[in-house]
Amino acid sequence: MDDHPSHQDLHQACQKYAADIAKAKIEHWSDFLENADATDIWSVNKYLTNPPGNGGQTRIPTLKVKGNDSIPREVNTNEGKANILSEAFFPPKPAASMVPQAHKYPDSLPPPVPVTQEQIHVHITKLSPYKAPGPDSIPNIVLQK
Repeated sequence: MDDHPSHQDLHQACQKYAADIAKAKIEHWSDFLENADATDIWSVNKYLTNPPGNGGQTRIPTLKVKGNDSIPREVNTNEGKANILSEAFFPPKPAASMVPQAHKYPDSLPPPVPVTQEQIHVHITKLSPYKAPGPDSIPNIVLQK
């Protein structure tokens, strides 16, 4: 059934389509570079320096770990990688406390020195007036005025 002439026609059409797409990409890139102005140079640099990638692909490479028998093995699955990283970052709680029984903690620190109005004024005058506002959403220029 695969030897039907329509299968060969489909295969040839797919190859022609792929070739046409590749040709169109090259032509579009050439046109973009020929007409690029100073602002487009940064885009060109980004396109050339960042490798093309698939955002859906896994980002954690194959992990090589040693088991209880000290034999190295590779972990490829996401579940396996998650378990290995979980064990590494979150080890089990120790069976017994490692803090000595009669441990003497150091004295508490004294309370911080209060912030004065003059200190606040000095820092506000040093702010860049048109930078993005902080968590309070008040622009620096408003504070300075």
